[in-house]
Amino acid sequence: MQTHEAASTIARKLDSPGLLARVLQNQGWEGWHRFDGVAAERVAHEAAAIHRDLGQEWNLSQSLVVEQ
Repeated sequence: MQTHEAASTIARKLDSPGLLARVLQNQGWEGWHRFDGVAAERVAHEAAAIHRDLGQEWNLSQSLVVEQ
């Protein structure tokens, strides 16, 4: 998770919402695979909001799966 947090910090500094959303989505999947639903849902929710704003329907659907 530390790698994802570092990557999300970099994506925020670069002001790259697409990159940030992908990092958060991957972080959500990692939490989901570790059975940490609270952490997974938190980051997947943020990723879904960004994907929605960018009109990235496929990535949005992937983030919504983690949110469940």
